[in-house]
Amino acid sequence: MTSVIDFYDRHPISETQVLAAVHRRRGARADTALTADDLFDFDQDHYGGLAAVDALARLAGIDARARVLDLCAGLAGPARFLASGRGCR
Repeated sequence: MTSVIDFYDRHPISETQVLAAVHRRRGARADTALTADDLFDFDQDHYGGLAAVDALARLAGIDARARVLDLCAGLAGPARFLASGRGCR
């Protein structure tokens, strides 16, 4: 378990790095509550980014009635995007 935690602590999408990037972008709004939209540009650790997630979701017919399980999710960016953008659980 320690090696997994160490991996994600050094990974480009580590919590620390993502929050620092969001903080830099938000500037004066840095202390307000985070939204899923704040994280999307920083928490997608896969080819194609959000456009690929959206295209695959559309092809799979994922909508508000769907339940999605994101395995090996890292920071769960794709799952959060689907929940936020398509209303699924």
